[in-house]
Amino acid sequence: MAIGDERESVMKLRVYLVEDSAIMSPVLRTLIEAIGARIVGNSGAAGTAIEDIKMLRPDVVIVDIGLREGTGFDVLKALFHAKDTEAPIRIVLTSHALEPLRKAAVRLRAAYFFDKSTQIPDMIRVLREMRRPAPAEASR
Repeated sequence: MAIGDERESVMKLRVYLVEDSAIMSPVLRTLIEAIGARIVGNSGAAGTAIEDIKMLRPDVVIVDIGLREGTGFDVLKALFHAKDTEAPIRIVLTSHALEPLRKAAVRLRAAYFFDKSTQIPDMIRVLREMRRPAPAEASR
């Protein structure tokens, strides 16, 4: 199966990116889209991200801790307290990869916690593994 065929045989994973770096945001977008996922939104501000996530209902939210307005923890707390039964998978990707922050993120139901300086390939691998079969393929 060719790479293009593989991308067509899975539903695009819908990802919302909470990242305020003008350098990192396009890099992450390129890496995420290269595995066949789709960026449905991006914000560097917690309040905007929270509203967008409610409206867009992504499959996955990738959150940086440090933002230009608010913090990634504001986003994680909003998702934690949401009454949504199909809450997105939460991934923290941060330069602030300290153990107390990791523990706090896990308490707020972050499924993964990655260090931006060394673990971006690990995060991409996790996203690749999350891709879901397309409806016709899933019923086979």
